[in-house]
Amino acid sequence: MSKKTPAKSAAAQLRFTDEQFIWRFSPNQTEPELLEAIFVGRESLLENLLEKIAEVASSGSTHHVLLYGPRGIGKSHLTALLHHRIRGDDKLNDAIHIAWLNEDETTTSMVQLLVRIYRALCNAYPDEYSAEWLNELLDESPGEIADVLKHRLIDRFEKRKLVILVENLNLLFDGLGTDGQQDLRTLLQEHPFASIFATSQQLFKAVNDRSEPFFGFFQSIQLQPLSLQDAQQLLVNIAAAKGQNDLVAFLNTPDGRGRVRAIHDLAGGNHRVYTVLSGFATRESLDQLVVPFKKMADDLTPYYQERLRWISPLQRQIVELLCRVHGTINPKEIARRLLLDQRSIGKQVRELAQIGYLTSTKRGRETHYELSEPLMRLAFEVKEQSLLGMLIEFLRIWYRPDEMQKLRTAGLSHSSQAYVDAAWERSQTHPDPRVKLIQDELDRAKSEGRSHDLAALWEEKAAATNAASDWFQAGYYFGTVNKSFTNSIDCLDKSIELEPKDAAAWNNKGSSLHNLGRYEDALSCYGKAIQLDPKIVYSRFNRSGALFGLHRWDEGFDAIRSAFDHADASTDFLGDVASMFSLIFRLSETEGQIQSRVDTLVDLYQQAAVERGFSRPNRRALGRVAEAASTPYGTGPSSRPTRPALNPLAYLADGLVKSLGKIDPENGTAAVMESYVKTVQNRVVGILEFQIALRLFRYGIRYQISRKESEFVELIQPERHILRQALGIERIESNH
Repeated sequence: MSKKTPAKSAAAQLRFTDEQFIWRFSPNQTEPELLEAIFVGRESLLENLLEKIAEVASSGSTHHVLLYGPRGIGKSHLTALLHHRIRGDDKLNDAIHIAWLNEDETTTSMVQLLVRIYRALCNAYPDEYSAEWLNELLDESPGEIADVLKHRLIDRFEKRKLVILVENLNLLFDGLGTDGQQDLRTLLQEHPFASIFATSQQLFKAVNDRSEPFFGFFQSIQLQPLSLQDAQQLLVNIAAAKGQNDLVAFLNTPDGRGRVRAIHDLAGGNHRVYTVLSGFATRESLDQLVVPFKKMADDLTPYYQERLRWISPLQRQIVELLCRVHGTINPKEIARRLLLDQRSIGKQVRELAQIGYLTSTKRGRETHYELSEPLMRLAFEVKEQSLLGMLIEFLRIWYRPDEMQKLRTAGLSHSSQAYVDAAWERSQTHPDPRVKLIQDELDRAKSEGRSHDLAALWEEKAAATNAASDWFQAGYYFGTVNKSFTNSIDCLDKSIELEPKDAAAWNNKGSSLHNLGRYEDALSCYGKAIQLDPKIVYSRFNRSGALFGLHRWDEGFDAIRSAFDHADASTDFLGDVASMFSLIFRLSETEGQIQSRVDTLVDLYQQAAVERGFSRPNRRALGRVAEAASTPYGTGPSSRPTRPALNPLAYLADGLVKSLGKIDPENGTAAVMESYVKTVQNRVVGILEFQIALRLFRYGIRYQISRKESEFVELIQPERHILRQALGIERIESNH
């Protein structure tokens, strides 16, 4: 449903200065184009709110929504955009009028609230609501004013509807008191002319206590912190709006993503932090960071100190401890550090989690807790009159130790110098904060089966460590899992630059080049791998496919012979035979050439089976097909497990079935594809390892010709599953 608004189009051309953005970032006073330019992560929520507004306009129904979340989470930003989108929609703007109440104005009675609502309408629609009339009305008694305004609003919004935008609803309700709240609810229920869209920092008694007038009245929506991806996009959007194209490019590199990941762990998903940090990201002067960062700390400190006063002394001790500890901690350790009984701590941390101060994470049977709002540490650090640890950690994230060493002699102000010195000293005794975070995410991705995330995560880690082994892993996963062969080559080049004698890296680079059809370059890499490690069987088998791709058939078959000569019983890779079959089918010009080359290929693998002692057929001929989808051409594993000896004929039979996924029906007629079955059958008939494989290959070719799964009707369920997998109808990710 999301559409590109005119404001978003204008935002694409927008440029603004750091000072305009950081110091004037009060959303209700900010240019809507700026708000659109940096809006991330909540488009679906905003669209949902606009749908509710549209329903109010069209059906006359009412909606009452309360958005809640901590300071800096983006409540005002969302409210301002809601207002902007409504005013920018001609249809809605005609059917809806908005009273956006000034959040800084205190209200202590119902009549004051009615005056505020009408005054907001006068300011927004001066041609339709008379400020002069309102001023004259104020000469009457409060009771008379209230009655007149109620009737005036009810009459004015008999057809058109009113939307009241209220920030810090809890403060408004505190001022109204129970009687005022009851009057407001009665008015809205008896005369449903208005909908309230409000915000607060958390849920409060007036809306979640069963005895209060507004219990169950609002649809409460908790605003979640920015996700890592949203935080990344926010920084990119801010940089783009400032015209900082170099920063946009950097943030989209593995190094940039890794740094944003660490900042996200440090600061959580608070919009305001990223707004402040974005103003520093390309600055040469640290002095221009310290001032706005400390100002942000000063602004937030009273809020967090007030929140600490709302909880019991014991709960406050727990929160203060977590302010000193970066990361998670379990109740047993909390009790140990506070010299208290673990049972009492368990109850308190659960309650703190329920009211939003802590978040919990399960680790086996244990529950670990951490601050819901990492920015609460700022209040604690300001109170202790120490250097802001968050700023120190940010410097460690953004600058490498050698860069910080240069900054130490750059003539900084006294305050900035203290922070740089502290960050540099900490970097000498503590590891890069990015590395552990990325490794933790790698471990999670593996355990959760998110194999397609591994390549980018290894690339992030490699950017932080610049270790050859990490670049190797990134290249491996880009090629093997993501099929992103250009990225694979880039990562493997970095690995080779650091470890030029790593034969596996040369082999895997050759594999990615091979998959891009760059056969000559692939041969060069395979040759380099064999030169470095003559025992590397992967590269010897891989050479055959590259030679086939160059129509050097005899050399390709010689490469297979050489590979088998060097392979031992534990070798778990006997060539990408699926690609070998597909190259033979695709590049041979006559049926006779196909027959000759299929015969030679089967001869080589049959001879290898005899030499390996497989005089009896291996009945697990199709076992490997169901294990995983075909791996990109000859990529060496990231780790090399030992497997039982393979029967080369069974391996070749697997490859025949897998080759179905590499046959393009657009490049051959039905007669040509039927010749594939004929030539294979001529050679393998009577070989038990091929009995099932040939049957599946025949039905697979029928499907390639007709593109109808009804061809599988005669197959049993396991056979249909194998064929769907081989043909890509059912995709099963590789476990390699």
